[in-house]
Amino acid sequence: MATRYIGIGDETTFGQAVAASKYKDLINETISLNKRYSFIQTTRSRSMQKHLNGPQIVQGDLHCLLAPEPDARFFYYLLGTKSTSTLETGAYQHDLTPVDALTKSFTSRIGPEKFERIIPGCLVNQMQIEMIAGDPTIVWAASILGCTETKGTIGSPTFSSLDEFMWHQGTLSIGGSARTYIKALRVRIANNMSLDRMYAIKATDGDKLSRIEVGEMVVDGTLDLYFEDSTEYDRFLGTTDFPINAKFEGPLVGATKKYTFEIDIPKSIYPQDTTPHIERREPFRINAPFRAMYDTSSGYIVKVRFVNGESTIP
Repeated sequence: MATRYIGIGDETTFGQAVAASKYKDLINETISLNKRYSFIQTTRSRSMQKHLNGPQIVQGDLHCLLAPEPDARFFYYLLGTKSTSTLETGAYQHDLTPVDALTKSFTSRIGPEKFERIIPGCLVNQMQIEMIAGDPTIVWAASILGCTETKGTIGSPTFSSLDEFMWHQGTLSIGGSARTYIKALRVRIANNMSLDRMYAIKATDGDKLSRIEVGEMVVDGTLDLYFEDSTEYDRFLGTTDFPINAKFEGPLVGATKKYTFEIDIPKSIYPQDTTPHIERREPFRINAPFRAMYDTSSGYIVKVRFVNGESTIP
């Protein structure tokens, strides 16, 4: 079978390519190099005579199904801080939370069958996680930045044999209580990286990203709700903050522990409409946007937890 994959490797120096340590099956990717040439127009001719190298950038999106391994790595590159503990033999818990200054980058190695695309200095600028009732799988989409791109020989990837997490394995809570009227949950975590501040004047590789600069961290999303009562409407009118938690458990990873994905938002608010609007005799649906805020008692704005068989990530 023709080989298609994305491999990732943890870099020790930003922008210095390394071998892939893990491979991920994917839905699709749109990651591409833009050389951003400057086409110089002068009085010499009506026709373009020359171009100059611009501040090149690799940008694009990666769409994948959420799995126990090796997905925790992508969330680590997004958030920047990890705390790993051993729960029991063969079962490890990884808690991932935001850090003010990201320092970790990775090399992407993308295999489109005939050759390998090598993209060093990769960063996760933004990620969205989407879970919809009736759609068995959970999808995440990551917006990737990178320094440059070179060509290599197609690799021989090894993929995890674990099943992806599914909607019916989950428990979703709003305000500390499990809710069964949630149709869908979408969460966006954005680093808002400042591209114009990530280049430097230097003789070597001055046209490539040379530093990591993050902006305001924004965590927001939407809850699609069946209309059962006025609970969420009352929260909106009362300007009441509330926690959101989504937890999914798969099969056993150790003797008693299960593969787990959990996203915890300890404090959020509804900034606008949570009203069940009338549309003829159609069933009511509430589309409720929310915005997360830093919670001083928890010490984070968002936390992502994986329980899997990986002792370190990375």
